[in-house]
Amino acid sequence: MKRSTESSGILLAGGLSSRMGRDKALLSLRDETNFLQRSYRKLSRLCERVYVSIREEQRQIYSEYIPSGSLVSDSMEKVQGPLCGILSAYSLARSEGNPSSFLVLAVDMPHLKPKTLLRLLVYGKDSKDGAFYRTEAGIEPLCGLYRSEFLASILARSRKEEGISFSPKELLEEADLSLFEIPVREKRGFSNLNTPKDLLGF
Repeated sequence: MKRSTESSGILLAGGLSSRMGRDKALLSLRDETNFLQRSYRKLSRLCERVYVSIREEQRQIYSEYIPSGSLVSDSMEKVQGPLCGILSAYSLARSEGNPSSFLVLAVDMPHLKPKTLLRLLVYGKDSKDGAFYRTEAGIEPLCGLYRSEFLASILARSRKEEGISFSPKELLEEADLSLFEIPVREKRGFSNLNTPKDLLGF
């Protein structure tokens, strides 16, 4: 498949991994890659440009595993958590050409199949605000296609409003989205690995 030039990838890797006790992105896999490398590879096979959201102190070590030009330090003052990473990458991308949408993936979802991401690109390109999967817990915000116009509106709100929710899940509940059910054989991909116990049997 030809890589998309209309959609860019955003890999969220700037979390503190406090429950894991070490940087989840650097956890090793059986094929001797780590979560960071595997996730970056999945996105880069689908999108011509991939941005990796990080904390600045991660830059040096992450540059040993993926292209340093893909790394974007989180820089949103009023926004915390995953949305900070998404908007930081979006702000940079807008200055470089402003893709029509962004395929977002959290680094701690190593079981996610490439076809799960591809489905969002193919069937979500005509969505108004984005395309996402619906899980038992609601809309999954950390594996989805965000339209540029939707992110632009969130960024504008973050700059002028105080006291509003910047929870990605809550913002998505208000949006006009294309929603997909997760095929049974792909559900394992939505299991986040947050603690050492989660790694048992991985």
